[in-house]
Amino acid sequence: MVKYKFLLIIVLSTIAFTFVSCNNDNNKNPVTNVTLQVDSATFSGTCPHDFKFSGLIETNVAGTINYVWERSTGNSGVQTVTLPVGGGVIVQDTITVTQSGNISDTLHVTSPNDKVSNTVTASATCQ
Repeated sequence: MVKYKFLLIIVLSTIAFTFVSCNNDNNKNPVTNVTLQVDSATFSGTCPHDFKFSGLIETNVAGTINYVWERSTGNSGVQTVTLPVGGGVIVQDTITVTQSGNISDTLHVTSPNDKVSNTVTASATCQ
């Protein structure tokens, strides 16, 4: 009987260690994916015009996320969003153009881990 208790303790210890190890891996890189899109990549008409960018930040745990919009017109300050549970959150950015040309935007999560979205370019022809 003592052999079986000892074996049971080893098995339970291994399961507990595996569970804790998996949870620690999730906490090292909780932001798993960052994507970005623009409402309309081309515009032709009267300026000023607003390009609206929507970013999706996906995470596997609850927590606070810091991010920056890296714009061709100049970066934003650090912004923060808090998720009560793991999942996803949509964040938005607007770039206003007053003359013809191209602009770009990238969503850069700076913490809890570093993750960068695709860069999205938009083009305006002001008349």
